[in-house]
Amino acid sequence: MDGSVDYTSIQEAVTACGAFPSEIKEIFIKNGTYHEKVLIDSFQTNLMLIGESREETIITNGDYAGQPGIGTFDSYTVKITGDHVTIQNLTIENSAGEVGQAVALHVEGDYFKSINCNILGD
Repeated sequence: MDGSVDYTSIQEAVTACGAFPSEIKEIFIKNGTYHEKVLIDSFQTNLMLIGESREETIITNGDYAGQPGIGTFDSYTVKITGDHVTIQNLTIENSAGEVGQAVALHVEGDYFKSINCNILGD
């Protein structure tokens, strides 16, 4: 048994990893476009998000500063405050366009790695 489980969203898979896992948890993300905001909180450590391919595994969101209740720091597509997080073979984009400040990737955690990723904004 390889421990694989299917989830309906990336955020659901991140949440299922629990708090402060002692071993690295790998989340494999199949090719596709995922329209969601992903938060890897400070207690969600030792995680790897691994896409099937950089060009075809896309996490996208269109929030931007100036929308009701959204400032620059809340406009992220992916926000990582947990330590020891790696992202690999992913495209992370903020697709808001030229409407104001918009963040694709916001990282506050320590020991972050990005391997073979595209980080895009319009």
